[in-house]
Amino acid sequence: LLDAGCGDGHCLRQVRRRLPDLDLVGVDISAQAVTSAPPDVRSLLRVGLIEDLEKEFGPQAFDAVVCSEVLEHVPQPEVLVASVRSCLRPGGLAVFTVPASMRYWSWQDDHDGHLRRYETAQLRALLEGSGLEVTRMYTWGAVLARLYHAASVKAGPDRLYSAGGNAFG
Repeated sequence: LLDAGCGDGHCLRQVRRRLPDLDLVGVDISAQAVTSAPPDVRSLLRVGLIEDLEKEFGPQAFDAVVCSEVLEHVPQPEVLVASVRSCLRPGGLAVFTVPASMRYWSWQDDHDGHLRRYETAQLRALLEGSGLEVTRMYTWGAVLARLYHAASVKAGPDRLYSAGGNAFG
């Protein structure tokens, strides 16, 4: 399993706890994120570009790829999705997560460096345009996501990101 855009490896850490025999690798552009990873997963992580996956690992190197909360940050998401596709084995599984719907755009998206949010049809077109077969799409959060969004907008950036923390946990 490859975590493309792994940050400090928190996702891989959770996967490793549940599936300790699975071969895991994470790639992230941020050297700071990778070096701040917990010691038990740091050796699984590499600094690199998702766009260079095939060059780094070879074609069809992974049975599964997770790319969570990354596509909204890159200027050319189609290049990134094509790279994920190229390193995925036939019949493999790719899981992408993105923030939903431009109607929820707020200062928080600006703060987090988002370039876009995705509508369902837009995300489907991006993935299928790269040769991936979309078998399932989910939206989640509904009431809780709307409450979080409303509370974060009301709190504002000074409260939400004060003292390096997050007002919501």
